[in-house]
Amino acid sequence: MEGKALMLKERRSEIERLYFSASELEPAARVAYLERMCGSDLDLRREVESLLEFLEPVPSQTPDTPVPSGEQIGPYTILQFLRAGGMGEVYKARDTRLGRTVAIKFLPSVLADNATALDRFQREACAASALNHPRICTVHDIGDYRGRPFFVMELLEGQPLNERISGKPVPVPELVDLAAQTCDALQAAHAKGIVHRDIKPANIFLTANGQIKILDFGLAKLVEESHSTATTVTATEAEIIARAITRTRIGRLMGTPAYLSPEQARGEEVDARTDIFSFGLVLYEMATGRPAFRGQTSGELINAILHETPPKPSALNPTVPSSLEQIILKALEKERKVRYQSAKELLTDLGEFQEAKQLRAAWRARLVIAAAALALTTGMVIAIILSKGSVNDAPNIVQRQVTSNPINDSVYVAAISDDGKEVAYTDLRGVHVRALGTGEVYDISVPPGLCFR
Repeated sequence: MEGKALMLKERRSEIERLYFSASELEPAARVAYLERMCGSDLDLRREVESLLEFLEPVPSQTPDTPVPSGEQIGPYTILQFLRAGGMGEVYKARDTRLGRTVAIKFLPSVLADNATALDRFQREACAASALNHPRICTVHDIGDYRGRPFFVMELLEGQPLNERISGKPVPVPELVDLAAQTCDALQAAHAKGIVHRDIKPANIFLTANGQIKILDFGLAKLVEESHSTATTVTATEAEIIARAITRTRIGRLMGTPAYLSPEQARGEEVDARTDIFSFGLVLYEMATGRPAFRGQTSGELINAILHETPPKPSALNPTVPSSLEQIILKALEKERKVRYQSAKELLTDLGEFQEAKQLRAAWRARLVIAAAALALTTGMVIAIILSKGSVNDAPNIVQRQVTSNPINDSVYVAAISDDGKEVAYTDLRGVHVRALGTGEVYDISVPPGLCFR
């Protein structure tokens, strides 16, 4: 019995190894590769081919059966083809009833009879339409065109977040703003019991006016949904491996594996915290310009997500503040219980970070103004003294050190009080006031986390 179990385990490992290697090749090269590696073992080749077909249908960049421009579909007039992917073809159209431009997403004709694809397509329309939120792409209508389901949604102008990043860090103020907007949208979805399960930069759209829209709820699920209904596949040898790799994305590998949560990678039940981890990966990429985890194959990526710790964002981008870094790393905790427990909790920390940064800016502005006023006053006093006496009558000016900060905690800025009896100054520890007569130092209370680096 143990020998049979060992043989089955080795067989699965071989299928998995061949699948990962073949999945990195172009479709035309896969045939020759499998012929060479499988040889006369036809069963092995069929298992790998079925796994590839099950997980990775090749997306089409142009529609197989395009809808012609000018075509009238109910009240909608097709204007032009926009883009195509594995699960949809998107067209720009005109809603003649309401006089507005919309986008229409059709299920590709080759998937019109695919029950899994139909389920995902309908899931996307239903989930998005149930979420009336300004940061979630709105679905207006659904219909059928010559046997092909479609839904009508708002037309967005701008770019997906992955294009905005393009390998470069997003400035911290913009990063925090986009993060807060996305958390707001996730909070709304989770409040309805909907988990997105595919949060990644390509599914976060940045409009021309700087507003974000979350796209593609095709993998969304209700958190009340049972484990058995979330995964409906027969347990063939290849599909057992597929389920272990990606249980929650039925029909193809779960998008870019670099944005899976550990629980998704292990094929476990997921809840709202899976979106938190995936969004943590998005935050990391915005902060550093690069993905948190890398790998040459899907298997390497999944292994990295499960077992590796990415470099701290500040190590790749020194402009990332430590308090923001702590937020990102908490979202990326592999253990769900240690991670942020809700989008609301993450949004609260982002809000506190923004408030602290605004307070720092306000304090800096005040201290700069005070320093400028001090310099102006000093110049005027010196000018008056010099104008009233000769050079020989000039006062005897004695220098005096009033602070003794170490070299790694120097004074950021200082100002003398109007009566000349006190000096206020800031350093990494906060704001202080020193009495010049006695040398006594008073600390001024400032908000937690406020510093003057």
